[in-house]
Amino acid sequence: MAGVGGGTDKKYPLFVKLALSCICRFGFHRPPFNSVNHLHLHCLALPFIPRWKTVKYASLGPLGGFIEAEKLLEKLKPPTETK
Repeated sequence: MAGVGGGTDKKYPLFVKLALSCICRFGFHRPPFNSVNHLHLHCLALPFIPRWKTVKYASLGPLGGFIEAEKLLEKLKPPTETK
């Protein structure tokens, strides 16, 4: 794994190993549950410890909450034309 983060793999080999082996979720907070007024992507390493932190990143459907990046991309796709 040469060149990751400008030598990060040599300085922090355990960090790189954990980053490559973890299960991750990517997503965004939707209003009214966003705490900052700009778009930023979250990368979440699972499982959540402690377990109660799961609530902070739960989807609340039409009420907002957290939306995974893949689901957001699906919503943003233009509808396909049917012949």
